Amino acid sequence: RLIKNNWILIVSCLLFSFLTVYPQLVLQYKLATNYKGVQRLISDDELYYLARGNEIIEENQNGNPYFHELKYKPTVQFFFPEYITVKPLALLGFSVTQIYFFYDIFLTFVIGLLTYISFWYLTNSKFLSLSGMWLLIFGVFFFFFNRSVSPQLNFVFFLTEFIFLTKLIKSEGKNGLYFWFSLINFGFLFYVYVYFWTFYFVFLFISGLCLCFFDYK
Repeated sequence: RLIKNNWILIVSCLLFSFLTVYPQLVLQYKLATNYKGVQRLISDDELYYLARGNEIIEENQNGNPYFHELKYKPTVQFFFPEYITVKPLALLGFSVTQIYFFYDIFLTFVIGLLTYISFWYLTNSKFLSLSGMWLLIFGVFFFFFNRSVSPQLNFVFFLTEFIFLTKLIKSEGKNGLYFWFSLINFGFLFYVYVYFWTFYFVFLFISGLCLCFFDYK
């Protein structure tokens, strides 16, 4: 019954996943036996993420993904996103391109669902939630989300943080479970993507100051 009542949402998420991997499928089909496992890329950043993922497979996840001399030096960015996505499937013998192809399907589907849920908690309307999801996913950020692991995995944690905070605010702080969920999720977000956790940090800090000011007045 859940699937029946939300079939438009499910079809939309599946369409998002399909359109994400469609160029790669076309590439492999056209090359046929000449295909050598090279990932279809939409930006130069993907080469970097592929290199980082390959470092996880080769157990060199602590340093620079390009230069041998710096492989075992501390890295500026955490390899946490690549580690939690690549490592489990790498243990099963999949290559980094196969792993990222899988996440192009799976994570885009999850992003579609979470985007809908986020709008649902704001509007309590199926029409507005679907419209908002279509506007953001297919209208504004389609090519932005067409890239593993960042921002696909990063945005999942961004959306779950938004959902937990929304539920916490709607309960007027009475549901402590959502407080702990949002706190734990924020911890993951800290290691996943600096721009997302700093957004929430600044937003909550400014919101706290506004509340204190209005309470004072």
